[in-house]
Amino acid sequence: MIKVIPDITVVWQIINFLVLVVVLNVVLFKPIRKGLQERKTKFSGLARGIETDKTKAAEQEQTLSTSLLKAKNEGAAKKEAIVAEATEQEQGIINEINDKAAKDLEELRAKIAGEVKNAETALEKEVDAFAATIGEKILGRALS
Repeated sequence: MIKVIPDITVVWQIINFLVLVVVLNVVLFKPIRKGLQERKTKFSGLARGIETDKTKAAEQEQTLSTSLLKAKNEGAAKKEAIVAEATEQEQGIINEINDKAAKDLEELRAKIAGEVKNAETALEKEVDAFAATIGEKILGRALS
């Protein structure tokens, strides 16, 4: 069996190891841990930003949908009002035309009735002359 006698080199090795651990901790491990922590912080901030942006986008989409629906309903209401007004105007024009046509028809009937009456009176005045002429033609001689 091999016997190891501890001497000063073992102590120097332990001191050297501890110094190396301290130096590596200061020079290597702390900067790497700091970088990893910064990266983690940055990514968590970005994740929060993404969630915030998603929430804002959803709210804006909801607002847009609401505005679009409101505008659509307002447009439909305006369309209904315009159609109702146009129908009312159309009915007014039709009534006006019907009234004018009825008035013109009444005037025409009155005019025709007047002409018929004039024709009747004119024919009544000539009835005796026509009767005499017809009688002469039928009898073939003059009526006295």
